[in-house]
Amino acid sequence: MLLETLEQIDGALARVERRFANIGSPDDFLDSDNGQDMLDGIAMMVIAIGKGLSLVVDVACYYDARRRMSGVTNIFVVYNIECCPLADSVLGGGRQPTRS
Repeated sequence: MLLETLEQIDGALARVERRFANIGSPDDFLDSDNGQDMLDGIAMMVIAIGKGLSLVVDVACYYDARRRMSGVTNIFVVYNIECCPLADSVLGGGRQPTRS
């Protein structure tokens, strides 16, 4: 999914570059219907690029959050909370730590 999105962004950037090739000044967009259509097409590509980049950022943030959370859950797995003397005293369990 991520690779496909990046490829779509790359293709959209190439289309924007191609559409700008014959534009020499901002007036070229406004002088004719063809120029206005070109401006509309470029604007639509910029919107699509923005949405694609937003998706890439969302995916990156999701995996970063999962990576950070896995560190927290690993603490509970590695340090078995039931067998931790500090946790037992804080939680009032009164259990003695066990050794493996």
